[in-house]
Amino acid sequence: LARLEHTEQQKGYDAIIKALPALAVQYPEIRYILAGKWDNAEYTRIRQLAETLGVNDRLLMPGFVPEELLPALYNLCRVFAMPSSKEGFGIVFLEAGWWGCRLVAADAGGAPEALLQGKLGVLVPPDNAETLLQALQQQLALPSLTANDLAAQRALIDANFGFDRMVDRLREVVG
Repeated sequence: LARLEHTEQQKGYDAIIKALPALAVQYPEIRYILAGKWDNAEYTRIRQLAETLGVNDRLLMPGFVPEELLPALYNLCRVFAMPSSKEGFGIVFLEAGWWGCRLVAADAGGAPEALLQGKLGVLVPPDNAETLLQALQQQLALPSLTANDLAAQRALIDANFGFDRMVDRLREVVG
């Protein structure tokens, strides 16, 4: 889930597409859902990359997904990965985690804060294809979150980023 513009290619989706051939060996049913509004140049470039790598049939690009459909999209995913080398805070990680996705992010920008320095998911060095592939393989090998795991993950998100925590932080700043 990202903005797909030819002027913003730091989201890391190229790296995931490049990992798909290796992931497909271990997970023949794997699909990568790359959702978000795109410009035509970027859509064409991404599709050409997938075609070149032989994974065009594994790449689903539904375009913009309205907010009310995001829970359904997240529920389709076992792993949410966005190894962006230039991410602000990355609220999308919290959304995906809330809905039960395992998380993979680059250890750059605001992602480490969103993933609580690795407590909510796996952080990989930016632009390291081998480490990204290993992290994706590791997360895909894990079972889906149990109800207890999901409750613990949601509690961790709430404790660090929920409304009450934000009010407390505001009080600390304002005094």
